[in-house]
Amino acid sequence: MQREGMRAWWREGALRFGVRAVPRLAASDDVSVRVVIAGLCRTDVAVARGQLACAEPCVLGHEVAGVVEEVGPAVRGLAPGDRVACLPRVDAARVGVDRDGGFAERLVLPERALARIPSGLDWRRAALVEPVAACLAVKRAPLAGRVRVLGRGRIAALTRRVVVALGHACVERDADVVIETEGTAASLAEAMATAPERGLVVLKSRPPAPIAFDVAQAVTRELRLFAVGWASFEDAFALLPSLRVDDLLGPVFPLDALGDLLAAPDDKKLFLAPEPDACAA
Repeated sequence: MQREGMRAWWREGALRFGVRAVPRLAASDDVSVRVVIAGLCRTDVAVARGQLACAEPCVLGHEVAGVVEEVGPAVRGLAPGDRVACLPRVDAARVGVDRDGGFAERLVLPERALARIPSGLDWRRAALVEPVAACLAVKRAPLAGRVRVLGRGRIAALTRRVVVALGHACVERDADVVIETEGTAASLAEAMATAPERGLVVLKSRPPAPIAFDVAQAVTRELRLFAVGWASFEDAFALLPSLRVDDLLGPVFPLDALGDLLAAPDDKKLFLAPEPDACAA
């Protein structure tokens, strides 16, 4: 029998950890997922610190992988026992921001917001599929010539590897295309200043608050701005086995460790798990 409460991290005036009611199926296409692992990203940190508003009370976390426990009567493509990863949005709602996410023991989402994890893929890589899909979205931009990925940390490194996997030359200067990954006013200004005349600036980051940029500079130099969101999880899963990510994967921490990880360096992906030992299975 399922217990009445679950451990979770949520935002309600402040970041909180404790016991919440286990979410139940509400719609006919809903799926209940037992969370095995969840990655920590910059969006989660911004919500935890109150820098990005959420629909309080809201359980954080969107880079989630787990096992299907229960399905609604309209679900056709998933069954209990299937391993699934969570898409970052349900229609226009952001998981972990506009609706409850997966820094918890259970998560309920509609079937369309879940993707089946390929067999043989370990849990940390399964949870990494969302940032890989976010980086892989750059393929939607008209990339041509030499590409510079502007930024530091894990996301910039992952984007560079994706760019190379797509067959483009990745350079540090004199680029034809600049991809901005930090989402700050300074980084965007540098991207626009270092792109060539009539060059392409790809916007890949999602800053927690609006940032300003020099419209006159963009117009005068006839820069092209191209924003990207996510590639499909299917494409990201297909790329993952050949993508070098071992050095970007950090340790798996117990679920209650989130508060201690908010100031951690951005060089490795950190993970939370209700039962860390289960992630090795």
